[in-house]
Amino acid sequence: ESQITTIHTGIDFDYFSQKFNIDFTEYFAAELQRLKPLEEDNLITTNTRRVDITTRGRLLLRTVARVFDIYSGDQSLSQRFSQTI
Repeated sequence: ESQITTIHTGIDFDYFSQKFNIDFTEYFAAELQRLKPLEEDNLITTNTRRVDITTRGRLLLRTVARVFDIYSGDQSLSQRFSQTI
């Protein structure tokens, strides 16, 4: 899988773990928990190796990306979703 595909359609945990020498699921444990509401709304799918944006979720890609953005502040997911819309 190419780097571009990894970046634009989902997050491959192994790719980022190797690239940054981290355990992705440990390092981003809090962020992965904050993604649960998006998974419940069928905007993303997750498993032990990846987070993927669904077709429906592509319109809200910024919301998913913000969960991992250190500079986006401590806003709740509902506030972020409202800002995106």
